[in-house]
Amino acid sequence: MKRTLAIGLALLLSISMLAGCSGGGGSGNSAGSNGGGTQSSEKSAETAKTPVVKGETYSAENISALVPEGWQAFPFYSGGEESPNTFSVHKGALNAMDIWYTPGIQIQFFPEGSGFGPGVIRDIYQDISDLAPQKLGDYTWEGFTGLSKNIKDEYVVPFAMFWTDVGNDKILATVWLELGEKTISLDDADVQAILASIRPNK
Repeated sequence: MKRTLAIGLALLLSISMLAGCSGGGGSGNSAGSNGGGTQSSEKSAETAKTPVVKGETYSAENISALVPEGWQAFPFYSGGEESPNTFSVHKGALNAMDIWYTPGIQIQFFPEGSGFGPGVIRDIYQDISDLAPQKLGDYTWEGFTGLSKNIKDEYVVPFAMFWTDVGNDKILATVWLELGEKTISLDDADVQAILASIRPNK
């Protein structure tokens, strides 16, 4: 079962990379832990709807976000180098291998919007449902939910995809709602706080 989930997630993350190769791709080749990119802090969402969530801020070179207590951040590596534009955070993960079995959020930054295009790939999913724009933190996020394929070519993996404009730049956040035996919800305080905390480092 774990092998099936692992291979299925690898396919999902490969699909996510199609949304923008310049963003650094998915977290499938992630390694390491919070490491030097973490700064001690306590974050809360910028809107009244989101309760206070304690955690630390993880920072790639160009993008950062809250990592709540009980979550772990993982950089993305491409060509042996850590991506400045992409990382993921996973609930309950203890090491890099756990990203295959724990739900989480992949965060991608697209300088000048280069390579960005979730609308291009949405037709490869099923049960697409558009989400109403919502203000979280400094930005208003658009998005949709849907089902993606597993290794058996079945549309059974639930996810949500969110994006926002930051000047001429774009940010994409893909929420993997169910992996292994664990789940998260878009209504979870942790998930809301992570999305609200995302911001470019410039």
